[in-house]
Amino acid sequence: MPFDFNFNSSLLLASVLTGGLAAVGLLTRALWRRTPADALLALLIALPTLKVAERMLFYAGWANGHAGHARWLAYFSWYLGLALGPSYYLYFRSLTNQDFRWWPLLKHLLPGLLQIGLRLHLLRVGPLFGHALRWQLHRRHRRAGRCHGLRAA
Repeated sequence: MPFDFNFNSSLLLASVLTGGLAAVGLLTRALWRRTPADALLALLIALPTLKVAERMLFYAGWANGHAGHARWLAYFSWYLGLALGPSYYLYFRSLTNQDFRWWPLLKHLLPGLLQIGLRLHLLRVGPLFGHALRWQLHRRHRRAGRCHGLRAA
């Protein structure tokens, strides 16, 4: 699908590329050195970058094209705000605590993971829900006699 990059999406492309490269670089460094602080900083950079990437794709015409692409923008918001606060907390804890361990503190990321799960569920069920809603509206209009100029009997 061809994108129509205009001025707005081109400005956002630079920040998405920079944020994506920084997040991937920090994640690679975290895996290489086994430091949780770099992994959490990569998460802190990647979360806002996802929201900017969503806007960039919207301005580039991704919502106007294929129905599958429009579903991603309509039913799956890429802003994961419930994961951002705990990420700041865990990043600060990893910098200040020499004995930082992941497993006891991963419960703080649970609301963000639940938010991702809910959005994925809405992505799967969303078009079905929309179809059912349109059918209910069509039935109401038909009963009221406003559908195709016919009167309800």
